[in-house]
Amino acid sequence: MEKIIVKNTCIEIPNYVFGDCPKLEKSLSIWDDGKHRYVAIGYDYNESTDTLYIPRGLDIKYVANLLNRVIEYDRDNRFRPNIANISLLTKPRDMDQVKGIRFLSGECEYEYSKNFSQKVLTLPPGIGKTYITIASLSILRERAVIITHLDRIGSQWIESMKNFTKIDENDIYDIKGSKDIDKLFKKYEENNSLPYKLYFINHGTIHSYCSKNGWDKIDELFRIMGVGIKVYDEAHLNFSNILLTDFHSNVKRTFYLTATFRRSDPKQQKVFDLAFKNVIKFGIEKISEQRKHLNYLVYKFNTHPSIGDELSLKSKRGFKVLAYFSYVIKKNNFYFGIQYLINSFDKLEGKILVLVGTIEACEFLYDKFCKEYNDKKVTKVHSKAKVDRDEAFNGDLIVSTPQSFGTGVDISDLRICINTVPYSSTVTAEQVSGRLRPINDVDNSVYVEMVDVGFDQVNKMYKKRKKYLIDKCDKSFIIKERL
Repeated sequence: MEKIIVKNTCIEIPNYVFGDCPKLEKSLSIWDDGKHRYVAIGYDYNESTDTLYIPRGLDIKYVANLLNRVIEYDRDNRFRPNIANISLLTKPRDMDQVKGIRFLSGECEYEYSKNFSQKVLTLPPGIGKTYITIASLSILRERAVIITHLDRIGSQWIESMKNFTKIDENDIYDIKGSKDIDKLFKKYEENNSLPYKLYFINHGTIHSYCSKNGWDKIDELFRIMGVGIKVYDEAHLNFSNILLTDFHSNVKRTFYLTATFRRSDPKQQKVFDLAFKNVIKFGIEKISEQRKHLNYLVYKFNTHPSIGDELSLKSKRGFKVLAYFSYVIKKNNFYFGIQYLINSFDKLEGKILVLVGTIEACEFLYDKFCKEYNDKKVTKVHSKAKVDRDEAFNGDLIVSTPQSFGTGVDISDLRICINTVPYSSTVTAEQVSGRLRPINDVDNSVYVEMVDVGFDQVNKMYKKRKKYLIDKCDKSFIIKERL
């Protein structure tokens, strides 16, 4: 009788001919309006070996019954992770962190989970997911690889490792590209071992290397690195890459970290939920009530678009955000609104961040701010700006695109975020507002959204996220434009 093979982070189905089980394939696919067909996002199929790979989080018995196969658990004990002793310098600051550490390391009330191969840690910003993970690594004493979506997030992790532990800089290997991976393979061939305790790599590097060399290479890489733990930071991002990495590697333990364990695309959410259905989670419901440290301010203005303007910004895929910014930067009340808000917050201590949708809009506001606010350090952050990003995020008044601002980026002393970018997803609302950390135990930060009520689509997007933000924040206010 044919079998399904249950591994640490995937279910492998050998001798599977594509189309054998349309129900299973369809459940892990989404409908693509442009291609007019279902597109796989939750499985991988190897035609040359007739092997189907699906997420480990699916109901194993259900899959076995659906395919009329027996279940076989992978007992490959040939690979043993290398021991990595990392001494922790700081203690947990509260019970929230203590519980998180116990969950990941499988101790005390979470001892039952010690041998679980996958765990989701989903906690609100400010709890200390990075510290919890680092403390857990020191307890588990196995080499680890931290996978991030941006190099600078990896740099933040490295700084945290240095601050929280006694780890030597020589024990850390930061993989910046495919050449660094080649160097690791060469060094392993020469010495039959690698000396590092902790590795960092981003999704882009993994995808680039494996697309060129084959996805089986990722398992080979993790094996020579000797890692027993892999950690995905901001695990709600790069869903496809996470699955491919999980399908083609067999690391003993995998931790998925995020403040928002869901997708912004409703179509993908169905597959996302299915992929992690049976993965144990520790999250917001396990955490003591957090103080609401945000005020939510909505600034409504009207650029009075013509019917032609409204039609030109509509598409089958929704509102044309990029085209909107080419339009709106030419409207005086757009800049006047931003100026009014900045001036209103002038007496509050802390940095101000303004988010716009395009590089053109970023440059437009940067030039304006430099002339208008001589008393402030004005900085800009976007993909074409030739600036040191860490230095740019140290400005008093920062203008950035959402892409360059990035999920997971920490900006110290950020007090005000003025978001001018139209959107509807509550996931985006959580992630962007979540960058505003508590200032202290009393004062609130302010998350501001500018809503151009002249556009019906912009209004509809605002209404979709409004209730979520009102519920999340301490106080909510609406003001209309000042002309």
